[in-house]
Amino acid sequence: AQRKLATPLGKGVWAVQLFRPNATAALKADLHAALAAVRDGSIKVEAPNSMNRYGAWLRDLGYGDLAGELARFVLKPLAASLLPQYGAFTVDGAHAFAISYAVGEDVDLDRHMDESEVTVNVCLSDSTEYQGADLYFGSIRDDPNDRNRHEEEVWRMAHRAGVAVIHAGQHWHGVDRLTHGRRSNFVVWLTSKRYRSSAFEAYADAVTRAARVSSAVNINHSIENTNLEEQKTEFK
Repeated sequence: AQRKLATPLGKGVWAVQLFRPNATAALKADLHAALAAVRDGSIKVEAPNSMNRYGAWLRDLGYGDLAGELARFVLKPLAASLLPQYGAFTVDGAHAFAISYAVGEDVDLDRHMDESEVTVNVCLSDSTEYQGADLYFGSIRDDPNDRNRHEEEVWRMAHRAGVAVIHAGQHWHGVDRLTHGRRSNFVVWLTSKRYRSSAFEAYADAVTRAARVSSAVNINHSIENTNLEEQKTEFK
């Protein structure tokens, strides 16, 4: 049933209308205000990862319960339906954070993979509010030493407000340069201890991490998995 809600965008990438316009606008307004307080120092929070300087964990902004319920009852079933081959059936944790791109702040994001089994990336900004900042995708756990990729191997998409883009964490992707305005998103990394502890995944992950280091790919290896109870709660 969940699969019927999703639209395929490309190999391994799906789109789902997660929020209606009114809910998207309300959430964007709240998170914009919270992130503005983070930027001016009124709120002291830990950065959500090493790549996005202007962002925060949703639990630090008062959205921990929302993120937990959304992950448990909506995103986990969706991920299990769309990407079961990446451990989505055994997801037991989530790392949820808000980010934004704006001129004078973060304007793009280099090609990378996520520290997740499945990533859910929800755009909160209307396309009239910014220019650029398209999301692009390459291969799934491809050779990180191959920096001379042909253009046809990469495909791009424009975000739409209220729409969740769902893909495997090991899918190479990035964000093109934003040239005007501000684009805000909230992102949920779904993780599975069982999947990560499997022999196949442990071997593949070790090989991939070694290759990332040798090619100096910009990705954070130390992101702590946020579970949803005291900011680290597990769910089943």
